[in-house]
Amino acid sequence: MVQRSLSVLVPSRSLLVVVSALLLAGSISAQSAQSGATPAGKTYYVSSSGNDASSGLAPFHAWSSVARVNRQVLEPGDRVLFAAGEVFPGTIVLGKDESGTPEEMITFASFGDGRAEIRAGNGTGFDLVDVAGIRISNLFVSGSGFETNEGIGISFFTALPGDVKLSSIRVDGCRVSGFRSGGISIGSRKGRSGFQDVRVDHCRLDHDGDDGMKVWGSYDPTWGQAIEDYAHRSIYIAHNVFESNWGDPRRTTTHTGSGCVVAQAAGVLIEHNEALDNGGLNSFKGGGPVGLWLWDVLYGVMQYNESHHNKSATIDGGGFDLDGGTRSCLMQYNYSHDNDGAGFMMYQFAKGARPMVDVTARYNVSRRDGGRGGSGALQLWNDDRVGPPITGARFHDNHVTVEAKSAGVPRAFRVTGSGGVTRSNFSDNVFVARGASVWLGEVTLSPAPEWKGNYFLADAGAFVLHDGGVTYSSLDAWIKATGHERYQGVLRRGCRTIRC
Repeated sequence: MVQRSLSVLVPSRSLLVVVSALLLAGSISAQSAQSGATPAGKTYYVSSSGNDASSGLAPFHAWSSVARVNRQVLEPGDRVLFAAGEVFPGTIVLGKDESGTPEEMITFASFGDGRAEIRAGNGTGFDLVDVAGIRISNLFVSGSGFETNEGIGISFFTALPGDVKLSSIRVDGCRVSGFRSGGISIGSRKGRSGFQDVRVDHCRLDHDGDDGMKVWGSYDPTWGQAIEDYAHRSIYIAHNVFESNWGDPRRTTTHTGSGCVVAQAAGVLIEHNEALDNGGLNSFKGGGPVGLWLWDVLYGVMQYNESHHNKSATIDGGGFDLDGGTRSCLMQYNYSHDNDGAGFMMYQFAKGARPMVDVTARYNVSRRDGGRGGSGALQLWNDDRVGPPITGARFHDNHVTVEAKSAGVPRAFRVTGSGGVTRSNFSDNVFVARGASVWLGEVTLSPAPEWKGNYFLADAGAFVLHDGGVTYSSLDAWIKATGHERYQGVLRRGCRTIRC
């Protein structure tokens, strides 16, 4: 392979340092809060055999209902423990003065072997407004099913004025299932106010409607792209499973059915997750779901994840995406396979996105992705013909294999849209096309990104590459006509085609 220059590697290393630094304060707080010291506050117990007239301060003096929990004014360090294996109907709510601190969080969890179930029916499981310093651990939060439920599994929301940041949310070891409006929602709707130090890990988010998990907030494309210009910061999402969140077919004006989507945030790390079988009921024709993706994010990293068998009834249904307004974001060491849409996409939407700058996909593997809507396994797409071009988009050292699919004709790579790209390239990738009804690639943007040192492998008769409205049946013909894969007229070392 072609030797990689330091200029490619240093920005990604620096990005990891920045993201780690943004997450560090939360990590220190979490360690201090779980250091093994005797917790402050009181521990309240809830059991179906309890009595709401009891003190709740011991298992044999337990309360019996969610309603009694809601009447208690909780203090920092308090814990509410529900009996494992038992069911507790209702919605848990907190007053606006019932916040914990990073060191003394208010905790909701189970006691005994297994998980307790918070059964929300047609409503929301946890409805938490303008509060933080909260931990939700080892609970099953259930709705009546995405077809009948109208709520969210676990919802944190703020509309406080003043660009405030509410600190510390923990959700770990939980299953959240059966909610039409999503499994976990962390959102804000007032200027740059939002949440910071958010950690969701070792959870299962399945059979929800809108999304398995989403982080969202207010934004304005005229705002800058500094850390303080985002509603949320320091988001860590790890070791979760996002499965069979199929979307809400009633919603036809926006996409639904993603595994996990994070937006309006600075400092995001998503790692060691699995997203599968999401999005199949999305009915929005203007866009679709993706297994794991970021948009309007500064300093975001997705690494060591697997995203597969995601679908859409319209378009998209891909594995991974860095979408509109992402800046200094990275996808690396991920495995994407058997998705309807792109395996790894960078997409700048028209009208309303902040600039897309310095985005990278490297060291990823894609197998049998693409096809729906003509999508490619690696896809670079700028639909913003008015705004600035995508700047610094890099796909390097990825390994891609495409095969014939019923969803459409897949491409190993696709570069398209009505906007522009600059300082962008595809380098040192391996593209493999197997069998008939597949293309090695499609390029419609002009000027196109730079191509250097890529490998192109094709079965006999499978070398099909479309560029600028012309179809090429050999690598030599494409290079000769376009000048790609050459530097100062010389073919770059590593660029070649092989018949498999």
